[in-house]
Amino acid sequence: MQDMTWRDREGNALTDYPRPSVAVDVAVLTLRDNRLHVVAVHSERGLALPGTFLRPGERLSDAADRALETKAAIVDLVFHQLRLFDAPDRDDRGWVLSMAHSAVAPVRSLTTTTECVPIDSARPVSPLAFDHDDMVTEAVLDLRERYAREIDPALLPNETFTLLQLRELYEIVFDRSLTKDTFRRHVIGALEGTGTTSTAGGGRPAELYRRLLRKEVIQPHLPVRLPCYDFVPIADPTFDGSLPQGVRPPASGVTDFHDVTGGVYKARERIHRSVADLRLLATPTSRGRVADPDPN
Repeated sequence: MQDMTWRDREGNALTDYPRPSVAVDVAVLTLRDNRLHVVAVHSERGLALPGTFLRPGERLSDAADRALETKAAIVDLVFHQLRLFDAPDRDDRGWVLSMAHSAVAPVRSLTTTTECVPIDSARPVSPLAFDHDDMVTEAVLDLRERYAREIDPALLPNETFTLLQLRELYEIVFDRSLTKDTFRRHVIGALEGTGTTSTAGGGRPAELYRRLLRKEVIQPHLPVRLPCYDFVPIADPTFDGSLPQGVRPPASGVTDFHDVTGGVYKARERIHRSVADLRLLATPTSRGRVADPDPN
């Protein structure tokens, strides 16, 4: 009987090569006590992200769903892939590749027993197992990229919100103070008023908004991003040179990235957007976030 097994030029079949185990891990970010947190579960290596090994014939997304449900009691959560973590020594149990995923979940969707670890400077304040700290950092940077591209109040408790609530959310996500007038000017085109007001938190009534659908916000002839995070020259003398953790400055002489188009997060787009966030929206970090008596 003829052997139909595929073999390479050396006569080796796929099973003749050593193969790694494949895992999935999911960084679920949430907002608790006005601070970013990440969902963690207990494992034999201590606190870790919800994760599991891929089963034969299983898709990565199905494995991620299974990990969230069985390890963290989270179901029906929308998530996406971040990147593959493939350091040969990342897992002391053996050769394990892990596809990291990320998601955001409002705290109301989590159970009262869900354990969450606070995040500071894009890192968990308590170390997680394996290289899960790096996965959390990747998830936070990814969240900032997505929030810079479009308004996303998914972490807020309600579908309607005031501009102050939205700005406070963005200050938490970007971990810095944002100028009120500049923030309003740059996000207002992505929102629609509800015709109602709120007096939550005291002070004068503030108008409630909701997010417009993405197709109504993004101009088709422009790269997909909100105008407030448009690119600015890095050579601006007022830029103080500080960059978020994990972001490296661009090559010398590179001052304009207007040729970048949407679809894939390019490395240079990430660098420049981070600079734009600092340059356009940030007030000096030494001031910290302070209470704002103006509800708008």
